[in-house]
Amino acid sequence: MNLTSDTGYSLIYSLFRDMIKYKINYGYQGNFTQAVSDALIAFAQSIFSVSGASMKTRRRAFYILVECIQNITRHQEIPDEGASGEDGIFLIQSAAGMYNISQGNIILDEQKAALAEKLDMVNGFDKEELNQYYKTILRGTSLSEKGGAGLGLIEIARKSGNKIDYKLNPKIFFLGVLVDDRKDRHPICLEPEDCGYNVENFNDLKSLASELEKVDEEKQAKDQPLKEAAEKQPTEEKQET
Repeated sequence: MNLTSDTGYSLIYSLFRDMIKYKINYGYQGNFTQAVSDALIAFAQSIFSVSGASMKTRRRAFYILVECIQNITRHQEIPDEGASGEDGIFLIQSAAGMYNISQGNIILDEQKAALAEKLDMVNGFDKEELNQYYKTILRGTSLSEKGGAGLGLIEIARKSGNKIDYKLNPKIFFLGVLVDDRKDRHPICLEPEDCGYNVENFNDLKSLASELEKVDEEKQAKDQPLKEAAEKQPTEEKQET
């Protein structure tokens, strides 16, 4: 079986190729329930146990990993009462005895400034200042409803010995494109209008979609029987007459 050309396996092969290229050991996106979190921690521990990293590095990486997963579980926003958050993402990469642990989840826009300020403050400390700030937090601040007073972020910075690389760039918007032109409707609309993009950015969307459709292996496989049937129909009609 040729994984690069078989329609049913091309996506799997593409994902596998990217995981090898970017040294991805494991990735998960979806619902971070307690059961999922426990399974991720157990699986990550097995990854660390067979790696070539030193015991000290493995212990620090595992501690950071647990903090990251707990951060997602505690701070994921639940849109509807009783519903579980489905927006968390978690990634482990390793190379040359080092680990890169990434996490992400959706936060409310009004929380962005406060979180960025806290991250910048933690990143601005040197090792001694970070340790001192950690002790100050422990002595003088009570825990919040969702965990601690930034203790998780401080611990991640302390254990890794590196700055926390972060990006807070929400790009969630609705895009509407008319399939058939209508005089009473705009061909493209964006909601909200101040999402950071202009409708002009999507003027070539239909032509781009058309080009992608031409190289879509799955669509070609589905359309082939219809194409063959259409080609045979005129011949069959001629024979009947």
